[in-house]
Amino acid sequence: MRLLSLLAQQPGGAGLSEIARLSKLHHTTAHRLLSTLGAAGLVACHPEDRKYRLGLGLLELAGALVENLEIRTVARPALLSLAQATGETVHLAALDGHEMVFLDRVDGVQPVTLRTRVGFRAPAHVTAVGKAVLAFSTPGLVARILSAAPLTRHTPKTITNREAFLAQLDLIRRHGYAVDNEEHRLTIRCVGAPIFDHTGAPVAALSIAGPMFRLSQRRGRELARLVKDAAAEVSRALGHRATPAAHRRMREADADSRG
Repeated sequence: MRLLSLLAQQPGGAGLSEIARLSKLHHTTAHRLLSTLGAAGLVACHPEDRKYRLGLGLLELAGALVENLEIRTVARPALLSLAQATGETVHLAALDGHEMVFLDRVDGVQPVTLRTRVGFRAPAHVTAVGKAVLAFSTPGLVARILSAAPLTRHTPKTITNREAFLAQLDLIRRHGYAVDNEEHRLTIRCVGAPIFDHTGAPVAALSIAGPMFRLSQRRGRELARLVKDAAAEVSRALGHRATPAAHRRMREADADSRG
């Protein structure tokens, strides 16, 4: 797994000696593991330059995973509709540890340069989708995530103070949507809303992303209504019936009952 992760960061490939050095494995051990991965199609060694790269077998595994993600299938129409209605890029993402994994992306007609792609990861605290999920998660989960991963600064506008971040989560719960105001990447604003499953738990989030000059604060508030409606539509398709406000009351009541 370490070798696969290493090769994922080397798009041009890497030779055996470099891989052994970076992975801190013995040369012979690295070669044996790479041979095993190669036999499974997960790694390929090009005869021209003798460099190892990720193999096409990973695409088969990734494709099977993506196809089995029910939420991606359910949410796809909402993403297409949002992208068409707004002209902006729309994302679907889910929480994995302290990061958001982007499960799907649909581009609108408006031009935008974003690094996001299917499989892209970003810390939850700097994304609209991440804050939307955390705002409606249990206090225990939020506390564990904040304890495990620091609020790392990505831009001058990233919220790195724990109390300020928790206060923003409270504001998100009241409004039902989250905003990333250049907190992950300068010049980019995102507006996101949570998706709930049949138990009322936030399992993912939708977001609309675009450059600041198009997504002004006023435009952001207009898009918030659209993304909230789209997220609610996906939530209903997943069996969710309670409103976010009702879910919040139940969660707070549960927290109070635990003392």
